Amino acid sequence: MRQRVPQQRDDPSVLSLSFDKQVLHLRLLERHFWRTVANAAEFALEQADGEAAALRYGSMVDMYQKRIAAAATAVERSKIQAEFCAHSVAFARQQFDKKEPVSRLC
Repeated sequence: MRQRVPQQRDDPSVLSLSFDKQVLHLRLLERHFWRTVANAAEFALEQADGEAAALRYGSMVDMYQKRIAAAATAVERSKIQAEFCAHSVAFARQQFDKKEPVSRLC
């Protein structure tokens, strides 16, 4: 059973809210909090994907470095370097196409 707290009607600085309005405000705050948590978790997962992409890019670089080291002529090396440039640009475009701007969290 709810008890009413005596209100100070003489003091205009005291803002009195009914119990139901207090509950409403607390529920709104709770919803906002959980929405913020969900957005932060989603952003963290996107960052984890970024880390995975960085690992994939690193393995791609290692593969091309091994191919360049094994190349016998300068022509082969320049061909492999051009192939690496094309592959890395395509990879970067693919990763940027996946990402959404961070400003949506604000």
